[in-house]
Amino acid sequence: MSLIGGSFINPKLTVRHSSLGGGRGLFAARSIKKGEILTISGGVIIPRHEMNRIPATVRNICFFAGSGYYMCPRSFKKISPDFYINHSCSPNAATSENILEIIALRDIRAGEEITYDYRTDYNSLEQRYRAWRRFKCRCGSPNCVKVITA
Repeated sequence: MSLIGGSFINPKLTVRHSSLGGGRGLFAARSIKKGEILTISGGVIIPRHEMNRIPATVRNICFFAGSGYYMCPRSFKKISPDFYINHSCSPNAATSENILEIIALRDIRAGEEITYDYRTDYNSLEQRYRAWRRFKCRCGSPNCVKVITA
């Protein structure tokens, strides 16, 4: 088992430059089978009223945990790889029944970027969260909606 920053990271994964997010992304270093656990996120739970106190670069990778709370990396200097999963309108990964667990939706080839459709979480989010989650999509999928918003 590979624990980094309080998160489980499948040892078949690696962080490297991504064209999707304009920065880093999570990639398969080896082939991954459909249904395989990719990550189980760990971190710090921060209430909404404290989110503006953390750096925007970190705030943008935090995700909604529910009831006005957000899951953020434990360290703002050394970010756990699971926080680098980028969005795609045609993703190869999704949450399981446990919102903190990301699994492969299909077989994933070595070298392929791990992607998740952020919109699946946005549908149930409280209105106050939405302002942080509007961006132009660069996924290049034939299904791309161009602008991701809650």
